Amino acid sequence: MPQLTPRDVEHEVSTQLAYANIAEHYDSLPNPMLSLEQRYLTSVLPDFRGRDVVDLGCGTGRWLEIVALHKPRLLVGVDISAEMLAVASRKVPSARLIQTDVLSARLSEDSFDDVLGSFLLGYIHDLKALGRKVSEMLRPGGLAVFSDIHPQTAGLLGWKRGFRGVTPVSHSHDLSVILRTFQELGLELASLLEPRFADAEREIFRSAGRSDFEMAAAFPAIYIAAFRQAGQHRAPSYTLRGTHVAITATESVATNLEISGGRISRLASAAYSPRGDEVFDLSGHLLLPGLINAHDHLEFALFPRLGGRMYGNATDWARDIQYSSAATIQQHRRIPRNTRLWWGGLRNLLAGVTTVCHHNPYEAATFTEEFPVRVVHSFGWAHSLAFDDVAMRHAECGADEPFLLHAGEGVDEMSTLELERLCSLGVLDPRCVLVHGVALTQQDIELLNEAGASVVWCPSSNRFLFGRTIDVRRLRKLNRLALGTDSALTAAGDLVDELREAAIYSDFSARELYELVTNSPARLLHLRHGEGRIAIQGVADFVAVRDSFRTGAEALSSVSAEDIELVISRGRVVLASSAMLERLSPESKAGLKPLEVEGLVRWVRAPLGKLFHDAVSQLGCDLMLGGKRVRHVSTDWL
Repeated sequence: MPQLTPRDVEHEVSTQLAYANIAEHYDSLPNPMLSLEQRYLTSVLPDFRGRDVVDLGCGTGRWLEIVALHKPRLLVGVDISAEMLAVASRKVPSARLIQTDVLSARLSEDSFDDVLGSFLLGYIHDLKALGRKVSEMLRPGGLAVFSDIHPQTAGLLGWKRGFRGVTPVSHSHDLSVILRTFQELGLELASLLEPRFADAEREIFRSAGRSDFEMAAAFPAIYIAAFRQAGQHRAPSYTLRGTHVAITATESVATNLEISGGRISRLASAAYSPRGDEVFDLSGHLLLPGLINAHDHLEFALFPRLGGRMYGNATDWARDIQYSSAATIQQHRRIPRNTRLWWGGLRNLLAGVTTVCHHNPYEAATFTEEFPVRVVHSFGWAHSLAFDDVAMRHAECGADEPFLLHAGEGVDEMSTLELERLCSLGVLDPRCVLVHGVALTQQDIELLNEAGASVVWCPSSNRFLFGRTIDVRRLRKLNRLALGTDSALTAAGDLVDELREAAIYSDFSARELYELVTNSPARLLHLRHGEGRIAIQGVADFVAVRDSFRTGAEALSSVSAEDIELVISRGRVVLASSAMLERLSPESKAGLKPLEVEGLVRWVRAPLGKLFHDAVSQLGCDLMLGGKRVRHVSTDWL
């Protein structure tokens, strides 16, 4: 791997010999290049589940190990070093490993969905030969992803590949030559990122006794380029230009982002010309992935908070409101269920949510592509031990689907014993997602981690019902945790308000809070289309907020409804501020209607006329959505 400044090397040796000598120690060597690459690649790569993947120059299997977690159908590694492959075989015994140089590898045509080449191109003398091989083996719609030392920066700062006084034979290819060569062979550029070192690498420099971090961090350290087969049918597309994109919680890049067919079709540095049938200027904004609400009951969004005291458990609360608030419940339920679900979708949309887990039956007739947010549909569920045959429901859940239920929702002995009951029923497994868990003990946390189970935290709902939420010290020890709102019957506001509550009643960092509404819920809900991150070929779900040159985590930790200027779901604009509306084309803003929330106007894609008509006919004009006053700016519903 590369040194970071010019230095004398003892001798130049073949790649095979160089890596044979370092194989057993390679993974333990601190390397800022690998640190930077892993942070970015992990964020932007697609889901490899069920796909055929080959890693060219796989070495000790760093990326084979990561790809294997996605459960690909076939995983192949190619490397010239037998010693490096020996290490890889111990890490990923399921991978098929081939010892040969990459250009001599016998891999049949149209045999792979995805090709990886981590720090590979610098060892390839014939780019055209590699490009032809990749083009032949790559299936339509697949990706070829390559990373390497940034050649311009390496030349400027005199970086050399090498380790422990040895430098393998390598080749320096100008980035423009690489792009042109691959594109001439029918591989279309899908993504180009040129990241720089950040704080994570600063520590590696410091530990190595290096004082040149600031100089190194002033330029792109590596590039990550993704290609796909050109000539495929391309749906009408548009480009978001001039925005900063949150690639990770703590890093953003200035980039142009092309959207086609509801997915990210190109993610390329701002220096490269934007394409697309339309180009929208998002300068001055930071683009975040659409947020994921891991738990809600959408049909209760117009309800007020119900319950007038502290409760021992959620069952006591449910029984109490059936009597004390019977008239209110009956009044709201007279509103058609379809309308109530739509209001629940809008409650989430206004908070920047693009995906929500509705903990109730999936309403296919309502949750169409016109619904303002995507509703998760592939999961099993039960309400709770008090109201369902949990063991039967769990047995009916698909082997690769999450299973949600309320558990430990209280502070009394009955709530404390629920995890023990679930364990005896055989419900605790990697599919299991417990909602609330207020009563979880330290022993319960250890049991959940051992089982690979997850928890969805709803702090404002917990505090409203029980005066407290799960002990934060225990929360910190959970391996799998996400944030949810619960319904408006008990929660305060929306997911943005829940984030604020979580920040107040925990010591979670901004980065940790960011993960609770992006990557973490995507993992525990088994979402596989790039939800919760901005990924190559992932679903085009975004939230644009005003850019103050903060990280995505910093922006999200202090975001308010006023900061949310634009929401795109499945590639379509579903919310815009009045200022953002002026930047959109007539086609993109057609169908958006003004909605006033606590005096703030947002243009949303929803049948507001019908929604207001149905709600006002039962509740009067003073409508509250998640505790916030809403008003239809137009009068077309009267």
